Amino acid sequence: MIYDLLAIGRVIKLASLLLALTSPSLQAHVSVAHHTSDLSTLYDSGTQANRVAAAQSAMSKCQRANVDQPAAGACELTLMDDIAITTGQQLRGNKSHATPLYLWRFQNGAATVYLAGTVHILKESLHPLPPQYEDAYHATKNLVFEVDLSRHHPAEVQQKTLEYAKLSAHSLRQSLPDDTYNRLVQAGMLYGMPVGQMQDFKPMLAFQQLSVMGLIAMGYDPAFGVDHYFGQLGQRQPERILQLETLDLQLSLLFNQPLDVQAAVLKQALDELDDLPAITQDLMSAYFNGDDDTLGALLKNQAGDNPLTKAFHQQLIDQRNRNMTKKVRGYLQTSDSYLVLVGAAHLIGPKGMVALLSKAGYLLLLPVAVAAYTAIGFAILINSGTLQQMELMAASAPDDEAWQRAVAALSPLGVSSESSDEADLDAPVLVPPWPKPKVGQLYLVSSEYMRPLGGRPHHPQG
Repeated sequence: MIYDLLAIGRVIKLASLLLALTSPSLQAHVSVAHHTSDLSTLYDSGTQANRVAAAQSAMSKCQRANVDQPAAGACELTLMDDIAITTGQQLRGNKSHATPLYLWRFQNGAATVYLAGTVHILKESLHPLPPQYEDAYHATKNLVFEVDLSRHHPAEVQQKTLEYAKLSAHSLRQSLPDDTYNRLVQAGMLYGMPVGQMQDFKPMLAFQQLSVMGLIAMGYDPAFGVDHYFGQLGQRQPERILQLETLDLQLSLLFNQPLDVQAAVLKQALDELDDLPAITQDLMSAYFNGDDDTLGALLKNQAGDNPLTKAFHQQLIDQRNRNMTKKVRGYLQTSDSYLVLVGAAHLIGPKGMVALLSKAGYLLLLPVAVAAYTAIGFAILINSGTLQQMELMAASAPDDEAWQRAVAALSPLGVSSESSDEADLDAPVLVPPWPKPKVGQLYLVSSEYMRPLGGRPHHPQG
């Protein structure tokens, strides 16, 4: 289900096409919300027909009660039935140190590309974003999405989506194994998805609907996604808003899959449904804490063991990475500047866009200067034999106190406090052309070649 969060772009805003057609559950559902400026006051949804209705009721009560202080915080869900929902503050963490951002800068002559990893659905309590993202926006002339939905009227997108999603023969029920269909009906009742009214549509539409509604039931909203945030700023002329793909390409990728692939993807989503709160928590925490390892593991798990879902994952991630990287390489042959927004899933790992651009020889620079962390470089621990997989652990500076902080951050990973003596300040310094690093060796890397650090993302009242 994390495809909708990290891999498919702004088109997912239209995935909840059928939300108006609610499906009642046989059980009663209750959600609870609070406002981040007053954690003691709770807003109960009362008994509702399904989890989406309960979430919307609790959030609506909270928003109405706090309508006079929108800038002072945000409403968020804390409980979905008997399941605790992790708050935005908990997801961001309470770190005092800087964390890596999903933001890189590539330079080629006069061309500059800022490559930003996004999450397509967030909740308001996870805003504002780290300021480096908006700095990159203001430092560039062109804004690039996976798909620029502003080129299409919403009615056109809805019509296209339904056209691609419509079955040419048979019904949704006939397209699925009995067990998968019965489980889909139960899930539909739980989240308010009218499976009975979806018989003319392919399994992939049910997958998208269920994924989005599962997130909405936890208080997430496409309107707070990173892509949507930058799209609604309205500071770019239409000719300065570009796209890496097309709406038709993304819809075709989803809905023109063989029906057995679509059924396998839907079955996997149903298998994960009970774990969706925990999966979402892990994903959001990994994103806001720059944890590539956890993010990569989540994506690997999403691919599953079924050859059909693995093949779909390869098309959705790896193949699109290659195609979108070609487009970005074209931008790097110009004399212009670009902020490219893609799902964070496309940027990590040896097959990610960052690695592909680096392997192609483009210079990777620190996108946004962070004054406290640019004096000397970064202390890192190489966890693998490739630079693309090295993990940024701590910032260091020429003074002893900063170096001690760097060592303290590295200590949990096996670097002892003895590493803090002056001899270690003479550790190898990596500069282009990159040598092959030794696994386990402590290195210093010039900050201009590294991923940026940002202050802990926080809400003003967080």
